[in-house]
Amino acid sequence: MDGKVLARNLTQLCADLQDYATKNSLPAPSAARAKTAGLISADIPLSNGTGADRFAEIVDRGSLLCLNRLVTEGLRTIDSTHPPVEQTLGTADSVFLFAAPFRFPSSECGFLFSRSLEEAESTTGTATPFDSGGLVKVFQRSDPAESPIDFLHRHELPIPEHRELLRESMKLLFDDPWHYIEGVEPHWPGPIGLQGGDQRRWTHEVRIHEELSVRHHLEAVFVAKSRANDPRIQKFLEYCQQGNVYYDMFEAPRSGEFTILKDRCLKYIRTKLTG
Repeated sequence: MDGKVLARNLTQLCADLQDYATKNSLPAPSAARAKTAGLISADIPLSNGTGADRFAEIVDRGSLLCLNRLVTEGLRTIDSTHPPVEQTLGTADSVFLFAAPFRFPSSECGFLFSRSLEEAESTTGTATPFDSGGLVKVFQRSDPAESPIDFLHRHELPIPEHRELLRESMKLLFDDPWHYIEGVEPHWPGPIGLQGGDQRRWTHEVRIHEELSVRHHLEAVFVAKSRANDPRIQKFLEYCQQGNVYYDMFEAPRSGEFTILKDRCLKYIRTKLTG
């Protein structure tokens, strides 16, 4: 999408949020809350979580690929009778991340990338203040007559500037800005008008065009110890060790990997942002 359109969307959504705060008489945030919101929104890393088998494939290949590339290179097949949401929304040329700890419940391993990735990809990357995939089958929109694609386009934002809206949302909608990180529902739903689903409904998504190297802007890696005996993963963790990239091999039962993965990631982010 054109950069001017993205910038206009950001201006409009920030204005909508302020109008919402005024109409609902939201209390003005304290100086401490505003400072915390600014700290978190400015430096929170970008997460991408996945299953262990796919994680091993990714690190062996060296990059995250969009759906279109996966299909073109014969790495994924698509059932034409049940097209994936990326094709429905026109986002099949994107690699998806969250400006948050891991949110996808099927994740067993994951990457954290520095916010510098957004600056490097600012000319082609975009963001939305929700998980775009939820628009098709999960979230309910206030105006169901508006198509998911039109709704998506109205809410696409430039990167890294989308963090301005994230900051203001943390200040005005959450009882504590840390609740955004922790996955606690905002006290006020805000003006966007989505209902249903889980915390991904209000988690900022960042989309990178086509391909993302897992060795550029990489900040941290999380892998359950039970998965780390895969030689492809072992080789990648050796790279992390040599390159001083933080990695966490955590103990977890197979049935509880995501919960521990999320908690370890949250602990890392808290330490990073608070020192």
